[in-house]
Parts: sequence; structure tokens; C-alpha cells
Amino acid sequence: MERIKRNLLQKDMIRGLKISKSHYSLIEKGVHRIYADDLMKMLANNKIDYQSFFDEIAKDYGYEDDVKKLTHELDFAFYKRDIKRAKEIKEKIAESDTPIELKYHADLVEAELTDSKVATKICKKINEEIFSVDNWTQSRDALRLFGNSMKYLDSDIRDILMESVLQRYQKIQSFEKEEQIRIIEISLNYLFNYDKRVQNNNTKLIFEMIKALPPIPDLTSYKLVGTYFKARFDGDFDKMHTIKNALKFSGYENMSEKMD
Repeated sequence: MERIKRNLLQKDMIRGLKISKSHYSLIEKGVHRIYADDLMKMLANNKIDYQSFFDEIAKDYGYEDDVKKLTHELDFAFYKRDIKRAKEIKEKIAESDTPIELKYHADLVEAELTDSKVATKICKKINEEIFSVDNWTQSRDALRLFGNSMKYLDSDIRDILMESVLQRYQKIQSFEKEEQIRIIEISLNYLFNYDKRVQNNNTKLIFEMIKALPPIPDLTSYKLVGTYFKARFDGDFDKMHTIKNALKFSGYENMSEKMD
């Protein structure tokens, strides 16, 4: 149960809602239903990512998350540089009822693997349709799209968008682990595409964010990559070499090769 997993009390779940503790207890037991607006307020009050929440409960109803499956397959094809497989998955995505963000993601993956210049045109369209919305930093799909399109964005636009992300997630430890990982992946991608020798405010905030991450196994590779880029700015070439080798011997050859 989500409440128990988060060490929350029943009174925490109904805080600010016109629901009694006894009624909420019956909701948990499946005796009563909960209104959608009460559920959304409950998630927001307890800082529970609603997309992750609904992804999780969908499994209880036998629903397979096709979007997550296709995204995973596409990312795997990209990591393996498998152009043929990426094109096959792109066709599946085009034929399915998936969010526009995933369709753009598939376009970008194909463009990247085939060295096509169409990626720049796609990014212009993405910038107009996705990132122009005020609350885009709260959308999982929009955030993923930003991370994937970053390489092709104008550096000034990239800096502005990254600033928006960091402003929204400056207290990253207060968010769900899944959200933390999403933001760290975007931040590291920003560092991969940052070609200036001098740090800007975004890079400084990213390094502070990575340093503040808890030393748990799930975040080890992210902390390593972040430390690598910090060492690059500091001119610590021995540390850079050590981290590159550690990643390479841990199975992250492609990532290690991209790090210069």
C-alpha cells in the first residue's frame, strides 16, 4: 500500500480534505470509492508523483503500460545503436495511441542513429509545441523529451529550459526516487552537451544537487558521472581517468566512450 510504503498515517492522507478517518479507512479496505479530485489533492498534499502512482496501480488491473514498454525498447535500441530495431519500434509507436512526446522521441532516436539533420527541424517543432507550455517541467513526458532533444537545441534555449527544470526541482530530495533519477539524467545530459570551459549557474546547481544525493546503489552511476564532470572543470585528469575506467568495466562502455 502506497501510504504504508511511505510511512504515512491515515491522518496525513486526508489532511485538508473533507474525509473522516473512519471513512478513509473504509476507502483503503475497498468498501468505499474515492472521488478523483480528492485523490489528486491527496497525492499533491503528500508529494506523490501522480504519473508514477497511476503507472503502479494500473498493474493491479491487468493493464500493461505500452508506453513504458515501448520507451524501454526504444532506449535499449538507442543504447545498442541498433538502427533497424529503432525503426521497427518507431513504426509501432506511430501506429499506437501514444503521447506525442514519445512519437517525437522516436523521431529523435532515428535521426541520431542515422546522423540525419532532420533532428534540428524536429527540435524546433518540439520547442514550439511542448516547451512553450507554462507547466511543462511537471510533465514526465515533456521532461524526457527535453533530455532527449538537448543535443539539438540552441545553447541559449537549452540553458533557459535547464534553468526552469532546476528551479522546479531545486529541493530534489523531497521528490520521489523515480523523479530524482529523471532530473539527474536530464542534468547529466546537460553536462554532456555543455561545451564551455567555465561553469554557469546551471552547472553549479547540478553539482550541488548530485552531491546532495544519498549514497545508495541505485544512484551510484549518476553520482560517478557527475563527479567526472566536476573533475573535468577542476582539471583533475587522474580522477576523470579513474571514473571512465570504472564505468567501462561496469558495462557502461558506450557512456564511457562519450566522455572526453
